[in-house]
Amino acid sequence: MKFSTVRVIVWKELLDLWRDKKTLAVAVLLPVVSMPLIGLAVLLLSTQQPVLVAIVDEDNTSYTNQVLGITVSSRWVVGNLTEALTRSGCRVDQYNNSPGNMTSYDIVVVIQKGFSENATSLVSQARVEIIRKANVQPAVNAENTIMSVLSQFSSNISRVKVESLAGIAGLKPGSFDANSVLQPVVVGPLILVAPSGAPATPIEEIRPYIAKILILGFIFVVSPASMYVVDSIVGERERKTIELLLATPASVADIISGKLIVASVLGVISSLSDVASLMIYMYLIALSLGGYFWLVVDLKLILLHAVTAFFTILTTIAIATPFITRTQGIRSAGNIATLVNMIGVTLFFTGFMVDYPKLEPGVLYPLMLIPYTHSILVIQDYVYGMALNSIMHLAVLIVASLILLYIGVRGISPEKILLAR
Repeated sequence: MKFSTVRVIVWKELLDLWRDKKTLAVAVLLPVVSMPLIGLAVLLLSTQQPVLVAIVDEDNTSYTNQVLGITVSSRWVVGNLTEALTRSGCRVDQYNNSPGNMTSYDIVVVIQKGFSENATSLVSQARVEIIRKANVQPAVNAENTIMSVLSQFSSNISRVKVESLAGIAGLKPGSFDANSVLQPVVVGPLILVAPSGAPATPIEEIRPYIAKILILGFIFVVSPASMYVVDSIVGERERKTIELLLATPASVADIISGKLIVASVLGVISSLSDVASLMIYMYLIALSLGGYFWLVVDLKLILLHAVTAFFTILTTIAIATPFITRTQGIRSAGNIATLVNMIGVTLFFTGFMVDYPKLEPGVLYPLMLIPYTHSILVIQDYVYGMALNSIMHLAVLIVASLILLYIGVRGISPEKILLAR
């Protein structure tokens, strides 16, 4: 294989790619538009799905504990629940007694009879029952709102009870702290540290989540590159232009290598586009769930992802090319490319869910026989602060992709390309 000849083939393929505006548009614009569009749709539609809440006040009374001097009204609880739920976008209906069929509501809150008296008691507990439909995701946020209001109410009542009991016991104000009675043990704030042991910076805290998104992004870059190879080889054969290339002094290895390199370049372009779109998507999804997502950009990690994506794509298409060149039509070639892609898709999805560096050696080492495992470890080892391991896995991936490229193009002859056999 002559590098000067390959350079000419690469330049020819790049020119063809540049003229093919539709392919470039699909590779660059489609992920940028599609993923954020999905996230925006989720965000907008989630605001148009109000949660229907019924609050049933079976107690509907006020009660004063004469010994403690505490008064509790179930109607006060209903009012606070209604205000908090309405503020969060829920539709709330109030009932003094159960109206019977409540299946039209997503959440039903039942303040049981005796609530006010039991809330002020020293021997009984006030009870609230929450009934939530299991198949309504927005109702989970409403449930959290209900639990927050009730938790705050319970905390306030507990504090008042402690202060009343302290007064009855003759304790002077300032000689006790209600919090020390209610929470005798307090867990301090969580301290996050980097792999080095130093306090983690905000970037280091969010970097693992970004790494998972980058690994998931590998799924969306191998397919465009594979389809480009399918069109570049099988498509040229069907358009009767492959004969012109084979008639040049360039060898089959030069031609195929040039096409695979350009396909990998297209994949990297698509990869960077996918990274941006996935981060925007995650940000919009986080907003729809009422949370937040920091858009922290680690340029070293992004660059490492781009290099890893290039050789990951090169590995994929190097495996698929010998089979693609032997198929007679674009549809069959596309099916073969999809089968090869599925191996990578499976591993990349597990890489989104699993920390590979934490796997047991008996599981991890056999997986290392698959080049895609090293693609995952390049990103995850970098995030764990193991830069040397990350570089080593990248080196393994590069060597594996070049070996597979050599094996893939060596067994291809002009006759096999022209006759598809």
